[in-house]
Amino acid sequence: MRSPLMASGCDDRRFRGNVVVLQMTGRRNHGVRIGAGMIRRHPVVSRLRSLKDRWESGENSGLAQQDPAHAVPGVLAQCQGGPLTSRGDALPQIHQVHALPDLGGGYGDPFQDNGIKFFARGGVKLDDAIEDAIQERMGENWRRPTGADVGHVRPDDRLLGSYIDHLVDSLGGTSLAGLRIVLDCANGASSVTAVPAFGAAGAEVIGIHRSPDGLNINEGCGSTHIESLQAEVVARRADLGFAFDGDADRCQGVDALGRWIDGDQIMAILALGLQAQGKLVENTLVATIMSNLGLIVAMREHGIHVDQTKVGDRYVLEDMAANGFTLGGEQSGHVIMSEFATTGDGVLTGL
Repeated sequence: MRSPLMASGCDDRRFRGNVVVLQMTGRRNHGVRIGAGMIRRHPVVSRLRSLKDRWESGENSGLAQQDPAHAVPGVLAQCQGGPLTSRGDALPQIHQVHALPDLGGGYGDPFQDNGIKFFARGGVKLDDAIEDAIQERMGENWRRPTGADVGHVRPDDRLLGSYIDHLVDSLGGTSLAGLRIVLDCANGASSVTAVPAFGAAGAEVIGIHRSPDGLNINEGCGSTHIESLQAEVVARRADLGFAFDGDADRCQGVDALGRWIDGDQIMAILALGLQAQGKLVENTLVATIMSNLGLIVAMREHGIHVDQTKVGDRYVLEDMAANGFTLGGEQSGHVIMSEFATTGDGVLTGL
């Protein structure tokens, strides 16, 4: 299933069909976030009540999974006046966008920075104006649902399999047979998706840091701490390795010699591959002003223009959506391939 890029607007109707994703982060420019302690008193819930929204919830693997990750779905179910579909597992934020493409986490943060992310219709980040409107209402009082009015959650175990199938289908039949690959899942969302996806694609997979306990997400592992991945790749004589962050929207690589491959290098590899296939629209790669000058020079040597935006994947996505570009991302490893997704997906990037 492939989801087209869709731009979101600022009117109230754009709140309809949003997707809620619990994730680990505290950074403002990655989307609206509500800390775990604020969930039950958040006033935007009262605004959503009148819109009869449909929601899907995906839980990250931080400790808040034991409280807000279960409390929020119930509150939102009460707001929409009907059941809420929930996977009930820790899943990558992109899984929610893939699972409900017609409706419309955290990077390297520790478990205590759990929060909520709202996606707009079409699976894209909310516009700044909508984020600001939500922020303004965070201090308002609202009638809290209690008892049976809180609503209920309906699990759907099909979603995980559907998402993994989508990942494997993105390879277009290409097999990874013969490759030994180490995957660092950051004790986060990719713990239940990365190894099965790469295995289904034919690779021999070695998974590390895939035993989340609610406290250890991103702790000394994942895309911001790749030392253990580098050591494991060399020790296992693997062909390569990938490290994801807690909510699995970012990816960093390691080659067979244990050398780090950052987001800029990954984007260069993907850009050259898409160009060779005739799929790099206008021979343009979208990146932010944080990308290394070396990326721009290297791409220029291959006839590829690098269109630079402000820092933040939302601005990369806006540029891609406005111009129909097919590839963009950040040095951090948040890569967007519009043929398959509307936001970054670390596992998809690695595949």
